[in-house]
Amino acid sequence: MHKSCLILFLLLIAPLASAGDLSDPAFRQQVAEQFPGVEVGHITPSELPGYWQISQGGVVGYISSDGRYLIDGDAIDLKTDRNLTEQARNQWRLTQLATLDDDGFITFAPDRPSATVTVFTDVDCRYCRLLHSHIDEFLAAGVAVRYAFFPLSGPGSESFDKAQAVWCSKDRRKAMTRAKQGKTLKTSGDCKNPVADQFEVAARKLRIMGTPALITADGSFLQMAPPVSRVIEQIKAHQPGS
Repeated sequence: MHKSCLILFLLLIAPLASAGDLSDPAFRQQVAEQFPGVEVGHITPSELPGYWQISQGGVVGYISSDGRYLIDGDAIDLKTDRNLTEQARNQWRLTQLATLDDDGFITFAPDRPSATVTVFTDVDCRYCRLLHSHIDEFLAAGVAVRYAFFPLSGPGSESFDKAQAVWCSKDRRKAMTRAKQGKTLKTSGDCKNPVADQFEVAARKLRIMGTPALITADGSFLQMAPPVSRVIEQIKAHQPGS
């Protein structure tokens, strides 16, 4: 649900201003039916007095209880300094990650990780290679790195083939390192692999635009920006319970 769709939504629900209250399941159903793509389960109570949260595909807005007003923007609790909207987006990102097979990640982890980050990566991406060149620093800091593939050039490209070759290698971690060093892999990508599924989630669901894309354990989205020590600090700061 993009911004233009939110505006269209406002126009569609305006006539419902006196039709009911969103605390009534039947009225929520009526509102959902006015806007294709929004399920009743995506119209939920919010922390904003008098407003309900409406979300679809990671886009979040707020609708007044009578269905008349829509707020398109982030809601921030000034007392607790929490971005309520971003928290909703974070939870949605985690639900998308949960659709991927846990066995489909290539993980570099210390013996006792204190934090975990999921990284959508392209083996030919400059900053992906930079991040991986510091993998020992992540491990030394207690951070486990779970790699998922997102070859930006898409299926059928050389980068996509390399990602599949990494997965089909006998030692995937070693193959990942070699690929990010620009070395040739002898293994073909002719095996069952998760690359297409991971690409679909990254491109179609999470709508990631560049790599490496880092998603922390609480669902926050980070970008790789030197120094690496700062990235590690951010990952740890977004670990639940921090």
